[in-house]
Amino acid sequence: MSVCLCLRVTEVAADGGEAEARESHGYRCPKGAAWVVIEMGGEPLETFKHPERAIYILGSEDTGLPQSIIQAAAYHVSLPSIRYESYNVAMAGSIVLYDRIAKHNRAQQTEGARDGEG
Repeated sequence: MSVCLCLRVTEVAADGGEAEARESHGYRCPKGAAWVVIEMGGEPLETFKHPERAIYILGSEDTGLPQSIIQAAAYHVSLPSIRYESYNVAMAGSIVLYDRIAKHNRAQQTEGARDGEG
């Protein structure tokens, strides 16, 4: 399992695909890692299945992410909220990574129980 967390991404070429978007920012991304943007309007985090290799991209709470970044991503995920439209970026990142680890651990426990390990 590999994870890269990107904070405060500001722009990508309007016509750029995912590879161009990575290149335009000079990122050294793990090979085969999927871009996962955390932004309102995406698939709810509760039902999201995290890819094995992922780069999580979060925007600022004021302006969010540019549409070009959202379109370049393989996944668009939103966080549940009752009182607020958005979280600050540190809180959003913490929630997403906790969810990733919790789901990974739950899957490991389920596999162990199926294999008779307890």
